[in-house]
Amino acid sequence: MGNSISQQLFEFSVLLYGGIMAAFIYDFIALYQKHFKCGKMLSYFQDILYWFLMTSIAIYMLYYSSFGSVKGYSFFALILGYFFYKIFLGPIICRTIEKAFITIIKGIKIGFKILLRPFSNKHKN
Repeated sequence: MGNSISQQLFEFSVLLYGGIMAAFIYDFIALYQKHFKCGKMLSYFQDILYWFLMTSIAIYMLYYSSFGSVKGYSFFALILGYFFYKIFLGPIICRTIEKAFITIIKGIKIGFKILLRPFSNKHKN
């Protein structure tokens, strides 16, 4: 049974979105590891978790869009989505996420200073 052009376009767009989502999650994890210094073991665990998550998402999207049928353009759509994000969307979104992480880190530091202030020696009489 042949697929209609609209069905193939739907499959392509779903998998294109999957590639964009994979690149976004990869950049998010890389920025997280950069700003919140993780040990090697935690970094390895996060990488394995990323690949497990991406594999699960890719399988789900294949099942959702084409009932699990793998076609040549499926891989092309995933790769195209990944590179589309990296070239066009990635720089803008990464700067925004990085600013958010910096703001969160500053907020956490200020919160710790406020919480630990009664215990510091500077303010005791």
